[in-house]
Amino acid sequence: MTSQKIRILLVDDNETIRHTLASLLGSCAEFKLVGECISGAEAICRAGQLRPDVILLDISLPDINGLEVARRIKAITPAAEILLLSEHCLVAMVQEGLRAGARGYLLKSDAAQELSIAIREVHKKQQYVGQRFGL
Repeated sequence: MTSQKIRILLVDDNETIRHTLASLLGSCAEFKLVGECISGAEAICRAGQLRPDVILLDISLPDINGLEVARRIKAITPAAEILLLSEHCLVAMVQEGLRAGARGYLLKSDAAQELSIAIREVHKKQQYVGQRFGL
């Protein structure tokens, strides 16, 4: 029996980070990268078109704050689970992200170790907060 791959939309304005994350995703046979975006406006549009299972969403985007992007995406595509990616190691930011509709929060610096686990958890509708937070 073949299980369906988890369809992922990647949103980050930094090309190096996007390539690194895409490479990490490509190393897991259960994930399928269905699109990449560099702005919040593009992410909102593409999320509605692509209907991904999980959206990896940078908080610090150049046009629209990632928290606002999360709110808008959840209004358009409520079934999509959002995993926020950030450089901000602040519990208050985690809490705000979860209130905005995200299912998880992961530090970019921890992505190599935790990304696949985090994606699996949020896809199962389980909250995931990076291990460094101890929440």
